[in-house]
Amino acid sequence: MTNQMTPDLQIVVGSHGIDVSLKFAVESADAGAEWVEQGKRWVCLSPQLHCEVCLSQLGDHCVYELRVSNCGDRPVAIQGMSLGPDRVKWTRGLDQPHALYALHPRVTGVNDYDADEVLGLPPLAALPKDEWHALSERCAELPHLEALVLTDAWDRPSLVEGPLSQNHAHQRKRVRWTGAGQIDFESTYRFMGIRERVLAPGESIAESGFIQCLPNGDLNNALRDYLDALVASTGTRAPLNPLVDQRFFCTWNNYIYWEANQEEILPSVRKVKEKLPAVQWYLLDDGYMVSQGSSSKLERKENGERIHSLERELPWFHHCPGISFLFDGGEGVDDEKFPDGLDGFARKVKSLGMRPGIWIGMETSRYAPVAVKHPDWFIDIGHESHLLPDLSVPEVRVQMEKAFSILFHDWGFEAVKIDFVTHLTDHPKLNYRYQEKSGAELRRWLFSTVREYLPEDGFISLACWLCMGSPWIAPWVDSYRDSMDARDGNWQTVLSNVRWSILPALSGGSGQPIPDADSVSVFKGLEKQAMQTWVNYARVGGMVLEAGGDLLRWSDKEAAQVNDSLIDGQAGGRVYFADTTFWSRDGLPCASYRALDDESYILGLYNWQDHETNVSPDWVGPIGACSKFISLLTEEVLSRDDLTHYRLPARGSALFRAI
Repeated sequence: MTNQMTPDLQIVVGSHGIDVSLKFAVESADAGAEWVEQGKRWVCLSPQLHCEVCLSQLGDHCVYELRVSNCGDRPVAIQGMSLGPDRVKWTRGLDQPHALYALHPRVTGVNDYDADEVLGLPPLAALPKDEWHALSERCAELPHLEALVLTDAWDRPSLVEGPLSQNHAHQRKRVRWTGAGQIDFESTYRFMGIRERVLAPGESIAESGFIQCLPNGDLNNALRDYLDALVASTGTRAPLNPLVDQRFFCTWNNYIYWEANQEEILPSVRKVKEKLPAVQWYLLDDGYMVSQGSSSKLERKENGERIHSLERELPWFHHCPGISFLFDGGEGVDDEKFPDGLDGFARKVKSLGMRPGIWIGMETSRYAPVAVKHPDWFIDIGHESHLLPDLSVPEVRVQMEKAFSILFHDWGFEAVKIDFVTHLTDHPKLNYRYQEKSGAELRRWLFSTVREYLPEDGFISLACWLCMGSPWIAPWVDSYRDSMDARDGNWQTVLSNVRWSILPALSGGSGQPIPDADSVSVFKGLEKQAMQTWVNYARVGGMVLEAGGDLLRWSDKEAAQVNDSLIDGQAGGRVYFADTTFWSRDGLPCASYRALDDESYILGLYNWQDHETNVSPDWVGPIGACSKFISLLTEEVLSRDDLTHYRLPARGSALFRAI
């Protein structure tokens, strides 16, 4: 029977009118019961386990580490660890609990494209009082930065709390509003994919976290110290990220599934090289492997443009073999569509002056021959059509590494977009065949192995990783999707993407992978002005502007407009919102800006409404010191007063250089 060690241990952190009390616990049948304070350390000893909590106070924040060591001579099982239940007491402020927000990056489920919520937790006063509410379980199949910001207004005191590691365990949070200015929240660590983590004699595991009390709830700055501490803890690939100043074209939104073939795609490579000089990479998306799915073509408009149809696409998706197409027994590349093989295709892309990249999915159709022959290689999480390769199985890791060697060494692809990868290590229904390593540990093996086979200046981009890139991938990954597939586009899609993008923007310039705005050039379902508003928002937000579409049907003018959008400015960087009420209103900021250099900023003003209106920035942050603004469209010089109530057309926008 498992004993939960809950010592009468409290660490109190307080400033700016907020008092925080913490408790720690370790779940194990071998846990002791008595904790002893030793300065800024608390230790608990048993014959088998040595548990230790260390606290470092650094100005107005503290960093804690919870470490468990097997000091005995036999294996010991740990079921989990917890921080809490914790009390957060506002001694002043929190007069308006209905406005309380929890800054949590999972704003909506991946299939809930039209959700209106802004941040991950509804106002606590809108939820039943004194009841616990999970912050992450609703979207637990996706990775998330478990940062929590609690406050009730931009200018009121706030609390920031979040993990600084995911070495072995995933953190989950829940909160409750108890009234009288008090909130309880609980963080638990669980080992994804395994029931318990067995420690060998002499082995230790540790997780760390961050707590800070701030004088206000300014979202532009609330996470800054936390993100700096996070990068110091996890490491980052940011200095080597090629997507800061390079762009790539992806075939997904045009040459989809069965329409991906060498004959059609190679002319578009030439066209990209000719018409989009801002683009250096050409990435081949899904459709190159043998699949048992339907081969029916997409319908087309009179001008030849494809009409995307989920009904027509699903048969292919349900039969896509993903990474297993290169496993022993996999069906390989479709030679009819790529008669020169993918190695020949990659060589051709290079001969045309571009660098080749490739998409790979990490799920496998349950109908694929390799899945039928080797059921012990896969995990069934209840998806109607797909299984997951079981990374805990040694032979699966061998097959994976062989596939990476073929893709990047033998065939010569120099970048990769990885899809559906989160399910392999972060899904709550995971149950690994071998229970030695957790999902967090196997994730580290997966990404470090992929990186070994890529050139140092090649990129890893993640597809289904909405909406906040997990910081635990920062040492290997360069970009992640923070918006849904472009496809034909519609205005509700744009509004959802804007809401999703807020938290990635707030982590900009902090060493995290750069958000990817998907194919910014193919929203053909939008009128030009609305399309440009999304592109302008993505540019100001420092997103990777991924190109895509049917270049063979574009006019020279259309191609030039897309290229101009791609070439302006670098991706990444610190992003600010000059609108302090968007989070409590509709999640759609009317103004944002990003530093271009030490003396100037690019400022975007946006009208998300279906009617003409004035937008009114609040001028918070460093842009408040700027007095002149140059229109990037007309080069007209305007004052700050000119922009304070700036008239924009329906679904319109404007860009300025602030000096």
